[in-house]
Amino acid sequence: MYNTPAQVKHEDINCEAQLEQYKNLIDLQSAKTLAKRAAQGKKDLSRLDEWRLKSLPETLQQRLTNKKVVYLTKPELCQLMEWKLLRGTWRPKLQQLIESNEESVIEKVTKQAYTSIKPFLNTKNNLDDEKKFNQAFDCVQSALPILCQLSGVGPATASLILSTFPSTTDSNKEGSKVPFLSDEAWYWVFGAEKKVEYTPRGYAKFVRAMIDVSKRTGCSAGNIERYGWCTLRKVKLNRSKATKITEKPIYLDKSTKDIVISKKRSSIQAEKMEDDYNVH
Repeated sequence: MYNTPAQVKHEDINCEAQLEQYKNLIDLQSAKTLAKRAAQGKKDLSRLDEWRLKSLPETLQQRLTNKKVVYLTKPELCQLMEWKLLRGTWRPKLQQLIESNEESVIEKVTKQAYTSIKPFLNTKNNLDDEKKFNQAFDCVQSALPILCQLSGVGPATASLILSTFPSTTDSNKEGSKVPFLSDEAWYWVFGAEKKVEYTPRGYAKFVRAMIDVSKRTGCSAGNIERYGWCTLRKVKLNRSKATKITEKPIYLDKSTKDIVISKKRSSIQAEKMEDDYNVH
């Protein structure tokens, strides 16, 4: 069992143990492709995660301070997609699509998206004025189609881009008000039986639910997403351990003592990803 969105508390999300657990799970995931990434001269997931949580926010904040606007460069967007695919499911085609975008187009589109979502980013944390909040919240939905103009960007990747944008009202470097729509965070919020809705409407539903947790716990959307990711990752790890391949030697011929390995596998139904944009 684990803490649901209705049960989780501030101290569950913002604590050293949780931060350490997230890092350990990232390192575990990173180890799967560490050698291959090193041979290619590319950053592994652990380094990309550190970049996303520390270096990138600092860069974007500096960009906001100096230029009064935020945008992503092509290398930044490509690295974000690498991070997303390495932490989730690797889909080479998506990386290729992202890399096909022109630098100038990426900067223009991400700048437009930032301008669109800025009113939401700058709302106060308490969000007491429901009318003002709803007006600001509409900006979240309007920003998604803007980003989906980019090749390889669907609602989930668009939400990842939006989650990097800094707020002028909060000094929290751990994460924006805008949550990244990861599969794990969705399942943590709505349950494993509820398919992920990779649509603007589905994302709006997800953001609303995450904001409710944020208001109750006082934690950022970024920290809450990582808590949800950790929680479901642990569930998956425990499930995989329970269905781990077992090897048992069977003697077919006593005279020759020939041994064959009998492998018993428990099949796990693959999650079907449905997306109106055909990309996540």
